[in-house]
Amino acid sequence: MNLIEWFNQNQGFVMAFLTLIYVTATVLILISNSKSTRIMQQNLLLTDKIQKENAKLALHTKRLEAFDKLNQLVIKIYEEGPKSDYITELLKTCTNVYYLFDDEIDIRVKKIVFDIQRLRRIEYKARSFAQTKKEKQSLDEHKKALHENLLESLKELTEQVTSYLDIGDSGLDDEEDDEKEDDTAEDKD
Repeated sequence: MNLIEWFNQNQGFVMAFLTLIYVTATVLILISNSKSTRIMQQNLLLTDKIQKENAKLALHTKRLEAFDKLNQLVIKIYEEGPKSDYITELLKTCTNVYYLFDDEIDIRVKKIVFDIQRLRRIEYKARSFAQTKKEKQSLDEHKKALHENLLESLKELTEQVTSYLDIGDSGLDDEEDDEKEDDTAEDKD
């Protein structure tokens, strides 16, 4: 009975003590949840990075094949000029490249595809609608300018794809190799 009487007499103190325990437990739960959320975010970032690398490795041979075909077409176009059958093949290859690579390469491929479509429209106009010598000459000049733009864009695309496909000795990107070397140097200090 003494204990019950003591609690009745000191109920304010007991309530304050219980509230303190409750607040402390709540703060500890919040801290724990914050740490788990941070760990989950790091794990998600790591998982995303691993999935991207796995996709990159899984698509690597297809990307190399598409890049090889693109290079062969670029060489043919440089040597023999942008003939109609090369342009058709280039359009197909660029579509493959578009679906196999990341956004930064996609933008350049879209520009090349757009230039190819413009080139085809100009060639069609030159064949079908150009009647005077001046009209044909104007369309030919426009076609030559598009050829030069197309060749320059293809050169930039092949350089960009080459750097994209460049994988270091350990199968990781060069940037990741540099990061690992930096981490190793920091661990030694």
